[in-house]
Amino acid sequence: PGTAARILDYLAVWVSLDGSSRSVEHQVIRLQSEEAIRRFAEQEVRGDLVLHMRVIKRDGRILEPEAVDGKPTVTFPHLEIGDYIETEQVFSREGTSGNSYEGPHWFFREKDVAYARSEMVMITPTEKTLDVAVTGAVPAPQLTDHGYFQVRRWRVDQSPAAPDEPHSVPAVEYLPSVRVTWGVDLKTHLRELTERVTESTPIDPRIVRIAKRIVADIPADQETARARSLYRWILSNVQADEESDGRRVIVGKRGNHWRGFVTLCRSLGIPVTWALAKNRLAAPAAGPADEVRQFTTTALRVGRKDPVWLTIADKYTPFGYLPSEIRGMPAFLLEGNLPAQLSLPDTGAEDQVRFDAQVELAADGSAEFTLSQAYHGRLGATLRNGLGELGASQARDVIESKILATALPGARLKTHELIALDDNDVPLVVRMDSRMAHFALGQGDLLRLAPPFVPRLSQFATLPTRQTPILLGGDRRWDVNLQIRLPKGAQVTLPKPSQLRFLDHRVEVGDTFEDGVLTLKRVVHIRAGRIAPENYAEFVRFTRDADSALGAEIQIRLR
Repeated sequence: PGTAARILDYLAVWVSLDGSSRSVEHQVIRLQSEEAIRRFAEQEVRGDLVLHMRVIKRDGRILEPEAVDGKPTVTFPHLEIGDYIETEQVFSREGTSGNSYEGPHWFFREKDVAYARSEMVMITPTEKTLDVAVTGAVPAPQLTDHGYFQVRRWRVDQSPAAPDEPHSVPAVEYLPSVRVTWGVDLKTHLRELTERVTESTPIDPRIVRIAKRIVADIPADQETARARSLYRWILSNVQADEESDGRRVIVGKRGNHWRGFVTLCRSLGIPVTWALAKNRLAAPAAGPADEVRQFTTTALRVGRKDPVWLTIADKYTPFGYLPSEIRGMPAFLLEGNLPAQLSLPDTGAEDQVRFDAQVELAADGSAEFTLSQAYHGRLGATLRNGLGELGASQARDVIESKILATALPGARLKTHELIALDDNDVPLVVRMDSRMAHFALGQGDLLRLAPPFVPRLSQFATLPTRQTPILLGGDRRWDVNLQIRLPKGAQVTLPKPSQLRFLDHRVEVGDTFEDGVLTLKRVVHIRAGRIAPENYAEFVRFTRDADSALGAEIQIRLR
C-alpha cells in the first residue's frame, strides 16, 4: 500500500582507513498513483557513475530517461501506474586522514511510500571503533568479520508507509534509520569551532577609525550603548554575503554580519565571545554525532560587566535578542583550550503580542475601539520587515485587512498610527481607532459577548491519538487587557477565573467588573518544544480546557 512502493531500497558502502568511501545505491520503485508519477518523473543524477537509470514498463519494455544539456535532472518518459523506475548509481567521497568519518543517514521507511525490502551494508576497517546511531525499530545487524574489515548488514522487510501527522517533528527523527560514524563527537567539534573563531590578526587602524566614527557621540564607559550602535551600523550598512574576513566585511560593506560586528567590537576593546547553544527543538541524541547536531545555534556574549547575549539575523532584529529555542538552554563558550559550559539567560525580548483596548459598548451591541497591539521580539521584526516594503496607502490596507480583521472580524478602521516603527529595539505598536457594528450579539435585554483576541489552542491537537511527537517551533504568547465600558446600569455574569498549566505552557483568565467597566485579562503562553506521544492525551485535555476557558461567553444584562 502507498502512493508508490520501493521494491528494492539498497545501499552498500565500503569505507577506507582514511575515511574515504565508495558506495552503490540501487532503487526499484513501483508507481501506484498519479501523485507518484509526478513525484518521481524528474530525478537528479547524483552519482559519479550511473549503472542503471530506466523505466521498466508493465509489458516488459525498457525506456531510457531523457537528458537535456545543462538540466540537473533527467525525465523518465511515458510513465503509467504499474510501471517501475530503476536507478543504480556509484558514489565516491574523499577522506579526512582517518580522523573522522560520517556515513550516510539511511532510512528504512518514508511517508506515502511502502517498502518491500530496504537494506544497508557497511564495510568498515576492523581497527576503527564505530558509533552506530539507530532510530526506531531497526533489527540488529548481521556482522561478518573478514580480518582487516567487517561487514554489517541491516535489513527491514515489508515496511509500511509512515504516518503523516500535522505539527509533527521532521520525519528524520522518528523514521527507522541507521547512521555510522567514527571520530565525530561534541568535544572535537567544539575544539575545531574554537580554533575557527579565535582572532589572531592584529587590529586594523582603518577599522578603529570607522568604529570610532560610529560611536563618536557615545562615551567610552557606555560599553553596551557602543555595542548597540555598532550592531545597528552593521545591519543597516553591510549587505549579507559570504565574505568572512571581518576587515573586508566592514570596508567593503558586504559579507558576514557576525564577523563584521565582532571585528568592530574588538577594534574598540569591547570583549565579544562566541558561543554554541543547544537547540531545544533538536531531536534526542542517538549517538555522539547526534549530540553535535543538538548544538547548532550561534550566540555572542558582548561586554564585561552585565554582558549582553544576542544573535544576529536581519536589520529589524532587536539588539540583545535570543531566539526562544535557545533561551535558558546549555551553551559552550568558544574560547581557551577547553570550552566552558554555561546556561544562556532566559530573559530578553519575548516573541509575543500584547493587546490593550478601550471599548465603548452600546446597547445595540456596536462598539467604538481604541486598540493598541504591541509586537515584541521576532514578531516585531517580521512586521517591521513587511511594513517597510509598503507605501502609506498599502500599509493602511494591510493593517485593516490583516491585523484588525484578524483580531476583530468585521471591524472598520477609522485611523491608525505606527509607533516606534524605526526603533527596532522596542516593541512595534500598531494603534487603531475603529468601529464594529456587532461586537456583542443582542437578544432582548441581553448582550452575548464572545471574548476577542484569543487563540484556539486545540488547532495543535486535532488527532485522537498520535504516533509522532508534536513540534512547537517557537514561543507563542498573547497578553490581553481589554477594558469595556458598558451601557449605564448593565450587569455582567463572569466566568470563573482559570489557571491552566501543562509542562511549560500556561493559560490564565482573570476577568473583572467594577464601576461599569468590564476588564478582560488573559495570558496565553505556549513554549517552543515538543509534545511526546505518551503526553498527547494530557495535552489534548489542556488545549480543550484552555479553549473553553478563553472562549467562555460573557453575558451582559442591560436592565
